[in-house]
Amino acid sequence: MLRWEAINPVIVSLVSDILRKPEAPADWEAEWLERRDANRMISPEQGGALYLKVTSCVPVGIDMTRYEMQADAGGNIDLHEVLVGYRRFTLQVQAWESEHTDLHWAIRTLEKLRTRLFRTSSLQRLLAVNVDLTDDLASRKMTQTIGGRRWSIATMDLLMTGAFDDADESPTGWIERIRLTSHIEDAEIELPFPPNTRDELIPNYVEKPDTVGAMAGSAAGTSTATGTLEAL
Repeated sequence: MLRWEAINPVIVSLVSDILRKPEAPADWEAEWLERRDANRMISPEQGGALYLKVTSCVPVGIDMTRYEMQADAGGNIDLHEVLVGYRRFTLQVQAWESEHTDLHWAIRTLEKLRTRLFRTSSLQRLLAVNVDLTDDLASRKMTQTIGGRRWSIATMDLLMTGAFDDADESPTGWIERIRLTSHIEDAEIELPFPPNTRDELIPNYVEKPDTVGAMAGSAAGTSTATGTLEAL
């Protein structure tokens, strides 16, 4: 799954830095809509508020499984399964402006955000947490009258794609090596090496065979051969 604990603070910080007005307090920032403080006063210097909300999240393509050697807390190295993939999510941005002038209105605020999000510096901040700005959709007006006051409100959806990796904490286990031995005789006389194989090791064999096989054969006046495949 996406690492929201790393992604969310970067999104809030980036959007806030783009839209913070010069006269606003340095600690002014956007808020997540579901977490906003209803008692928080809107900064008169900022003249509005900015709310964020993730409205959807869908897979992109098919998740893939890969295997990595990882060390646990005790320093033991084992094979672990890691699921990797992409998720596309929709970030809704709501701009609230207490004024409706040529310099201060919600649609203008969102258009400023739209333009500056595609700066190289903005995209790099998102890529640092494995998120890419995929697309930006239309701004929509939602002007309302609240408490007898007319608010300029608008929303805009941003499509973002994030990469993730999720490692299984339980190791899958693996075969460290295989030892191959054989014994070949000709007319009851043991043949030298070669062709006999004496404890030949096959290192780094990670796929477990279905069976541990043995081979044997004989014929009158011909050689006989036996062998074993031993997984260690």
